[in-house]
Amino acid sequence: VELGLMSSAFFVAYAAAQPAVGVLSDLFGPMIVVSCCLCLGTIGTWIFAASRSITAAFVGRILIGAGLSGIFIPGVKMITMLYDADRFASVNGLFLALGNAGAVLGTAPMAWLASAAGWRGSFAIIGVLLAALTVLCWAVPRAQRSRVTDRMPGGGGGGRARETLRMFLHDRNLWLVSLFMFARYGSQSAFQGLWGIPHIMSVHHVGREQAAAAVMMIGLGYIVNAPVAGWLADRLSRRSGDAFRARRSILAWTTGAYALTWIPIVFLPGRLSMGALYVLLFTMGLGASSGGLGFAIVKDQYPPEAAGSATSVANIMSIIGASAIPPVIGVLIHEATMAGAGIGAVYGLSLWPCLAAGVCAWLAAMLLAHDRLS
Repeated sequence: VELGLMSSAFFVAYAAAQPAVGVLSDLFGPMIVVSCCLCLGTIGTWIFAASRSITAAFVGRILIGAGLSGIFIPGVKMITMLYDADRFASVNGLFLALGNAGAVLGTAPMAWLASAAGWRGSFAIIGVLLAALTVLCWAVPRAQRSRVTDRMPGGGGGGRARETLRMFLHDRNLWLVSLFMFARYGSQSAFQGLWGIPHIMSVHHVGREQAAAAVMMIGLGYIVNAPVAGWLADRLSRRSGDAFRARRSILAWTTGAYALTWIPIVFLPGRLSMGALYVLLFTMGLGASSGGLGFAIVKDQYPPEAAGSATSVANIMSIIGASAIPPVIGVLIHEATMAGAGIGAVYGLSLWPCLAAGVCAWLAAMLLAHDRLS
C-alpha cells in the first residue's frame, strides 16, 4: 500500500500542477515553462536520491511530479504552433513515441542500472540528465524561441478566461476524452510503471530482469505504433476530409484491442508462456499508442489561445487515473494476501480494475460525437 501511495505522490503533484502549466504555456510560451519545470524536477530528483526518511522521499517525489508536469502539454502546444493541422497527429505521434522510449528506459535498462548503482545512484544519474536537459532548453537559439513566441496569440484577459471555462464545461467530447485518458493511462501506468514486474515475477516465477524485459514490450509496442497511428490518421483525414472521424475510428479500434489484452492477464495468470506474454504485452502497447489522437480531437475544437489549457484538462485526468488505480490494486493485493489467496488470485484477479478501466476507455472512444463548439 505504501509503495502504491509513493507512486501516486508523483502523479498527484503532476495533476495539481497541470492547470498552471496549461495557462502559463498559453500566456508566456511553452519554452519558458519547460525550462523552469525541468529545473524543479532536477531538484526533486536529487532530494529523492538523498532522502533518509519517508517524508523526504515524498517531498522529492512531489517536486519531481510538479516539475515534470511541464513537459508534455508545452510540447503539444509547440507542435500546435509550429505545424499545420493536417500534420499535427503525425508529429504528435512521433512526440509520444519518443516519450515512451523513456518508458522503455524506465523498465529493463533501469532495472539493470539499479542493480549496478543502487536506487540512489540511479536517481542521482537521472538528476544529472535532467540538469543537462534544462541547460539545453535554455541554449536553444533565440531565433527558435522567437519563432514560437511570434506565433502565440495575444492575451484576452478575464473575459476570455471565463469564455474558455464555459466552453470546457459544455464540451461533451472534452469530458469523454478526459474519461478515456483517466481509464487508459491509469490502467497502463499501473501495470507498466508499478505492478507489472511483481506480477510477472510472482506468477511466471522469473527474475526481475526477465520480468522487466517483458514489461518493456509495452513501451516498444507504443513506440512502434504511435507514429503509425498519427500518420494513418492524417492520411485518412486528407483523403476523406473528415479529421474527426478518422481519428475517432483509429482510437476506438486500437483501444478495443488494448482492452482485450487485459482478459488473459486477469483471468489466465501464469498460463501463458513467456513468449506469448511478450506478444500480448507488445499488443497492449500497440493498442495504447493511439491515445495522442484524443489530444488532437480536443485541440481541434478550440482556438489556439485555449489549446494548451484544453489539452491540459484532458492530461490532468490521465494523471489522476495514474495516481488512483495503482493504490487500489495495492489494496486488493494486500487483502488477497492476508486472506491466504493463491498467487494467481493475488497477482491476477487483483488487476481487474485495469480490465474495467480498459473497457471504459473503449466505450468513451466509441461515444465521441462529431459536434463542433459554437
